[in-house]
Amino acid sequence: MIKMDSRFNMSNLNSTGGKMDVCTQLNMQHYPICLDIKDKNCLVVGGGAVGARKVLTLVKAGGQVTVVSTDFSKTFFEKTFHCRIKKMTRPYESSDIETMFIVIAATDNMQVNRQIAEDARNCGILCNIADYPEGSSFILPSIVHQGDLLITVSTSGSSPALARKLRKDLEQQFGDEYARFLILMGRIRNMILSRQNAHSQHSHDQDAHSQHSPDKDVHSQYSPDKDVHSQHSSDQHAAVFRRLVNSDLLNKIALNDASGIEEILDEILGSTFTPNLTILYKDLIFTSTLSSEER
Repeated sequence: MIKMDSRFNMSNLNSTGGKMDVCTQLNMQHYPICLDIKDKNCLVVGGGAVGARKVLTLVKAGGQVTVVSTDFSKTFFEKTFHCRIKKMTRPYESSDIETMFIVIAATDNMQVNRQIAEDARNCGILCNIADYPEGSSFILPSIVHQGDLLITVSTSGSSPALARKLRKDLEQQFGDEYARFLILMGRIRNMILSRQNAHSQHSHDQDAHSQHSPDKDVHSQYSPDKDVHSQHSSDQHAAVFRRLVNSDLLNKIALNDASGIEEILDEILGSTFTPNLTILYKDLIFTSTLSSEER
């Protein structure tokens, strides 16, 4: 006999066509979050292939990783060869989680994994147990990573196979052009913010001068027009980014079309932002060394 999920009941069937309205009634099992672990102490227990995958992701995110295992597989050494991690070849001890920010249990011994989960729970430390979401305080989604673009997929543990399929589908859709596009957007954003800060500093200097001027009416030292101007600038900047995102810029980057990129940037940004737009994107274009006959 199949036991139904307690969250589901037949009342979720509507009266028009019998379709389930269950999706709008269920609460999320997990709170989605992107966690900053840079320079944080992270513990992985398990020296096999699964442990190696966990280590790689933690290291990429800047974590200070310690791995405890009674033995380390050949696969583990091969995958983590270039990683700066601390390895301890011995059984797990409860004291291992002290000072840790997060803990990941990736052993093939469920009794050990459960002990790790209990120790972490008692210490208020975030803990993930591989292939055991019920005993974890957080789960690890499938990841699509292209530079600053990070897309995560989770089925809340219901179907890891579907999560992997969706990840592979997304990897085909989101190529390295997204990483390059986000580098460009970051540069443009910094450029605009720099100009805005410079303008704010100039206005501040003018205010300071006005306050020390004996001929200046005290009532004119504050102008509500400044707030209006600030809001107007923010709206203008938001409009610029909307135009960039909705333009054909991403496709031009994917095609390594330098002239096309320049044309779009010139149209949207103009020379008022920078006299030489090329410096924004020149290192993001891949030039082919193939001759016309080889192409």
